[in-house]
Amino acid sequence: MSRDVYDSIDFGMLNVTFLYQCGPVLAGLKISNLLIIQEKQLSQALSLITGAKLQAFMLNNSGGKVTILVYDKAKLEVYLKQKECITFLKNYGHKNLSLNGILFEIGLRYRVYMRDKSQFPDELGIVLGYPILDVRGYIDNNGKNFILNGYWKVYSNAETTKDLFNKFDEATEMMIRRLLKGDCIKSIISKKVA
Repeated sequence: MSRDVYDSIDFGMLNVTFLYQCGPVLAGLKISNLLIIQEKQLSQALSLITGAKLQAFMLNNSGGKVTILVYDKAKLEVYLKQKECITFLKNYGHKNLSLNGILFEIGLRYRVYMRDKSQFPDELGIVLGYPILDVRGYIDNNGKNFILNGYWKVYSNAETTKDLFNKFDEATEMMIRRLLKGDCIKSIISKKVA
């Protein structure tokens, strides 16, 4: 994102935060993303998510902050049905491999992590649509030795992923520029890039 746009962002405004954190999903370029907001912004955020024809799953609500998984249900279901994802999730102890079952289990594990600062649920990377090679690379390397760091830590296909990250940035910046120029948030989130 260009410095002039980033510097003009007021992260206290939910509309800006929503576009900044979920731009690639809103543009149709990514399956899901996390939205971390103040608890008092929850009902307004849910209205924005619904307006964008996306789904929301609350992962955590504590300390006045809410962490929401914002996702494209159809795309996430297709991704999670891939053989590699199923095998990965089974290896992490997931029994119910329906979307609701996976989200329920991830939510439980994420809340335990946030409460106890225990083991992070690494399989969240799968639910966020990260390439399985990168999720495995992250786990195998304890988050180190990555070849590219952006929307996630990358361990394979750096050039392709770098191009994808650039598309994410461009789409997000375009939406934020429109908002800063006075465009209505509803009109911005109703237009997908992909």
